[in-house]
Amino acid sequence: MNKYGMIIACFVLSLFSVTVAQNSDDILFYPVDNKLEKAIYKATKKHALFSYNIANITTPGFEPILYPEDQAELNAIIPNNSELREKVLLEHMSSSMARNRNLQASYLTIYKKRFDTYRQIATMGKR
Repeated sequence: MNKYGMIIACFVLSLFSVTVAQNSDDILFYPVDNKLEKAIYKATKKHALFSYNIANITTPGFEPILYPEDQAELNAIIPNNSELREKVLLEHMSSSMARNRNLQASYLTIYKKRFDTYRQIATMGKR
């Protein structure tokens, strides 16, 4: 089998695996794969939410949309009625976005390594 045939076989196998796993209670994947996937989705949503909040922070009357853990962290830093809240919110959003980016990159690296392992198993160690 040539290089392109192997790539196509791996792709078809991965599509088949995902379909079978979704239809048969995740027989082929470990539960950690599902948790990792959910963590990636949550990190992606948080990144979009941070971007939205930063983009609209100067809009008059804007109330940021925050996850409960971010709201608790922000409330611990500064009270709701403070005049400096807008500046603190911007700094908090920026730092949270950077922290989230690093977390998301870590999740994606782990996810890629897991699928590389599945690929090696499917191809019996051949590249």
